[in-house]
Amino acid sequence: MTRTFREAALGFLEAKAADAKISDAKRKQSLSQLKAYAFPALGKLQVQSIDADAIAQCVRPIWTSKPETARKVRSLIIRTLRFARPDGALFIGTLGPAVADRLPAQPKRGNFEALPYAELPALMDRLANKRGMGALALRLAILTAARSGEVRGATWNEIDLDSNVWTVPAERMKARRLHRVPLSPEAVELLGQMATMKQAGTDLVFPSGAGKQLSNMTLTKVLRDMEAPCTVHGFRSTFRDWAAEQTSQPGEVAEAALAHTVPKAVEAAYRRTDFFDKRREMMNAWAKFALDGGESTVVPIRAALSCD
Repeated sequence: MTRTFREAALGFLEAKAADAKISDAKRKQSLSQLKAYAFPALGKLQVQSIDADAIAQCVRPIWTSKPETARKVRSLIIRTLRFARPDGALFIGTLGPAVADRLPAQPKRGNFEALPYAELPALMDRLANKRGMGALALRLAILTAARSGEVRGATWNEIDLDSNVWTVPAERMKARRLHRVPLSPEAVELLGQMATMKQAGTDLVFPSGAGKQLSNMTLTKVLRDMEAPCTVHGFRSTFRDWAAEQTSQPGEVAEAALAHTVPKAVEAAYRRTDFFDKRREMMNAWAKFALDGGESTVVPIRAALSCD
């Protein structure tokens, strides 16, 4: 049975609400954005007929004037098509870039929070050449999609480089629940090099010169010096957008990777599994994407820590 985009989008949001994957407030916001910006152009079209040209034409009126909203609408459209089309899992990896190719660059604003994921490899290439502990910590934060505080407070007794797992204790997590982070080969390489340079008198992975925990402004300054139009926390949104548009993994896997709290209705399911194996697969793919398919130049840690 064929469905219109409007029918498919409503079905997508209903499925998410029924499974408690998103809050009611988030569902209402998504529905409001679809009604305002997607349904007028796409609502009556059959889902099988919607292509990159149609999506680009739909979001183009707000692409530069409301860039953040436009990216969210684009993501909702693509996720709806993945949900509704039989071939969604097959074509979804090419649709996001195809839409981006048809749209102009969005304006750079000082308060951009999230970097569009298509721009991440170029930023990571520049970041690899930045010196200082803040740049190194930021690289790990991006590769693991972790919060700034989780990375800045990371200690060596949390890191297991034999099993490639970083275990953040509950007291350091926003949700006060222990969180296991699968470390990609790229993250392990970074930590392995850092392990050869442990600073005496502290167990911190990324200590300041005085052996204390870095401040959040240390990472922020790295981005400001690079004139990057995003925030440290915004890379978590970048990861979430990438996961939604470039992978076929269920949304709850990405949410688990971000250590987001979940509604009570599905709390029991999260207690049974933290999707660790699926998250490892996702984080490996994320790291490869962030580093441009592994083709980026590896900068030795000692060089990155040296002064000008």
